[in-house]
Amino acid sequence: MPCYECRHIRANGHRCRALAMQDTAFCWFHQNARKRAKREWGEALTLPTLEDAESVQLALGEVLTRLADGRMESRNAGILLYGLQIASTNLRNTQLHRSTSDLVTQTDTNLEEGELAPVQASTTYYLEGEQPEDDEDDDDEEEDE
Repeated sequence: MPCYECRHIRANGHRCRALAMQDTAFCWFHQNARKRAKREWGEALTLPTLEDAESVQLALGEVLTRLADGRMESRNAGILLYGLQIASTNLRNTQLHRSTSDLVTQTDTNLEEGELAPVQASTTYYLEGEQPEDDEDDDDEEEDE
């Protein structure tokens, strides 16, 4: 049985490439991030998970909009903006090479989880003790040699 990749879609449209936990659609990080986001605290500020430059930019826009609309106190906005500055600085040191192979071009909609990347088996990882099925064509080619 193959392991599956996390179905979370980042703010930039790329899918998370981490392995999903067993019997869930998400990796540990995104499973917990979604649980935190579902908590109801009145009109709580909902920021994206700060995982890339695009999500930091979205969070920055949300804080500034609330501050400008008078829905956030200056002191709270200052603390959040400082945190976003730290996140932005940290991202410069952790940017990974990006490829278009993980760009999500279509989504599945789940009533509980919202938009998800399509199910995709990992081509590298399998559960312990299990191996991918061998293609019969590969065996035939080896016999011919």
